[in-house]
Amino acid sequence: GPMARLKKSHPAPSAKRVAMGLSPTQMSSSLHQLFNLLPSPRDVGVRVFKLEVGPTAAGGAGFTQLNPCAHEDELVWPLNAQQADHLAVCGVPLSLAGLLVDGGAPSLILEVAIAYLHEVLTKSERARDMLNRRTGKSSCILDQLAQHPLMELHPKVVDLVRICKQSRGNTKEWLGTQDETRGWTRAVGSYEVWFDRPKCGLLKVVVGGMTLGMSALDLGGKQLTGGRLWAGSILLARWVLSLLEEKVFASDTRVMEIGAGTGFAGIALAKTGVRTVLSEREPALLQLLQDNISMNGLEQQCRVLDLDWNALQQPGKIRRLVHAQRFGLVMGADVVYEGEAHAKLVANTVRHALPQGGLALLVNARRHRRGSDSMSALVAEFQQLEGTVKELIIPVSGILQETVCGDFEPDQEYAAHIITMPPLKTAQCDTSSGARGYVSECGG
Repeated sequence: GPMARLKKSHPAPSAKRVAMGLSPTQMSSSLHQLFNLLPSPRDVGVRVFKLEVGPTAAGGAGFTQLNPCAHEDELVWPLNAQQADHLAVCGVPLSLAGLLVDGGAPSLILEVAIAYLHEVLTKSERARDMLNRRTGKSSCILDQLAQHPLMELHPKVVDLVRICKQSRGNTKEWLGTQDETRGWTRAVGSYEVWFDRPKCGLLKVVVGGMTLGMSALDLGGKQLTGGRLWAGSILLARWVLSLLEEKVFASDTRVMEIGAGTGFAGIALAKTGVRTVLSEREPALLQLLQDNISMNGLEQQCRVLDLDWNALQQPGKIRRLVHAQRFGLVMGADVVYEGEAHAKLVANTVRHALPQGGLALLVNARRHRRGSDSMSALVAEFQQLEGTVKELIIPVSGILQETVCGDFEPDQEYAAHIITMPPLKTAQCDTSSGARGYVSECGG
């Protein structure tokens, strides 16, 4: 077995050496050798997407990477919690545990691996969740490690197994179950995407989703589709980050996302420092939005607004509140899909959300429901409202198509519209008394 190979090739760590431990110098000097011996992480489905933020002319399109691996220089000693979380998402805990279970590494490297895994597990709840997770019908790698001969040889192995098992009772579904995350085409616990920005570096966004055990119906009694991450939200987020990098709009612009769902695009923008309001009308999604804001530490930068588009079409409190926000940019993903009447509602919602004029960014699937008809109707409605419309097509292919769209939306492509709206005429503005300033809480 693995331990037999270990004993034959390299002496097992002695109890005296284990008791002495490893010095920081030994740890640091051995990490290069450890990195080169790490096996690939065991299959746990989709953990994270990494997308390059490309030029605005291409809708921000760039390379897409699934489950990015850690770089050698990211294995540092000692670790802080943020570094440990990063390594967890890159699958390093699984690789370290796999190295221990497989055996065959030199004695010193095994000690380094044990010490390093112990440190990662101590600092990162995500790492503990990952080792507790089962892969299909097989046992989780932690259970394999718990039955390994190393348990009798190394006290830290006993301790790291204990740390993980203690967290099983309150494990958070940070990426759902293995089966649910394999394709991201079903409702899952949460999603994580990294945006690689040429000028500003890596930006990480984590949002929770509506799991299958939660309410699946919207207020109209239809299936609640806003509780999962769709390709449109990812494309919108990448596009708006590209536009911000190229200074198409200023960083002090106030922004509202309509039909926000999980709030993914708005949260991505808010993490750059832009003040953002996430609007929705579904009660379950309003709470999800608030949770996702908290998950990303954006309580001071991002707000939630309970917004029924129909209410915005008439003079009254909701219109006064939205006008008072002085938004300069409105954006939405997959908000147009039901033909002319729905396109008219979306266009008028954008019109009243930008009383001083500004930009609207809309990304919609062309091959979904009545996508093509809706796109033509949307352009016509904005032109009637004196808006200037530019369109570009953003293809969805490769890893993104396979993982986010899957069999549900084969060969999907997206239309991205950037609309420049003029100011409303004075008589159409509704900023009378009773309107509040920056939206302060869920429900507006």
